[in-house]
Amino acid sequence: MKSKAATSSPTCVFGADGLFPSANFLKNAEINNMKEQSDFLSNLSDFLYPRSCYYGQFKPEYLVFNANLQEFAQRVGYISSLQTNGKISPQEAYDQIKTLWKQLKRAKKELEATSINLQSF
Repeated sequence: MKSKAATSSPTCVFGADGLFPSANFLKNAEINNMKEQSDFLSNLSDFLYPRSCYYGQFKPEYLVFNANLQEFAQRVGYISSLQTNGKISPQEAYDQIKTLWKQLKRAKKELEATSINLQSF
């Protein structure tokens, strides 16, 4: 007599298409724990890197630049707080902010080049 486990096909955690078959060792509690951890990390990311709504003129390159600018401002705030509380030196804070500024300028130039290339089509 065949056991029930040997004849049954694997079940899917994320859908019926078979892309993500669940392993038999995953229990509902473990799946719920993974979901809670994922929710926690998502909420933590939202807390650490908040995003404000963009109300300016809508162009894809403006939206991308705004996201880059918000990330720059958030990181400068963290660096400033670390320096204020004595965790990093003023020179280290300056160097980190200078690096971030160069990254923002480079990203803006790349966006401008992409925008020009898209307009030529």
